Amino acid sequence: MTPVRPGPESAVRVRTATSEDLDAVMACEEQAFTHGWSRASWAEEIADHHVAVACAPEVVAVVAMSRVLDTAELLRVIVAPDRRRGGVGRTLVEHGVAWAASHQATEVFLEVSADNEAALRLYEACGFVHQYRRRDYYSPGDDALVMRRAVPGASSVPLNPEEDTCQTP
Repeated sequence: MTPVRPGPESAVRVRTATSEDLDAVMACEEQAFTHGWSRASWAEEIADHHVAVACAPEVVAVVAMSRVLDTAELLRVIVAPDRRRGGVGRTLVEHGVAWAASHQATEVFLEVSADNEAALRLYEACGFVHQYRRRDYYSPGDDALVMRRAVPGASSVPLNPEEDTCQTP
């Protein structure tokens, strides 16, 4: 049976993750990655950085962000397989950019596998622009693309006119 993929009209609620969400975050991680972050790594992220979950009403997605001075980094976006292509990832990326803006970041960086076409389309639609390639970053032959987006309202010059909102790919 093919899972029903909820459309953008299927609302999710985004909230800051707590230690009580660790099991649900790990379930998302294990569904998405074969060599993902450990439970200890996620516990540290939840305690020390910004982690948010999308609930519908159960946790269906997670985003992790960090910030140093005026630069934020989108560390991880994970959406449960049966909720992909329904706008949840876009909601979390928008949440991450808004979080960065609220913490005086002027730009957001991320790294994504050069082979992850769905993620690349999402990030490009949300105004992220390719900066450079890190060869063999994830494993031999699996390069990372580093992408950047200026934060709306920040003092930096936008990289392209679509940076203020996510566009439909």
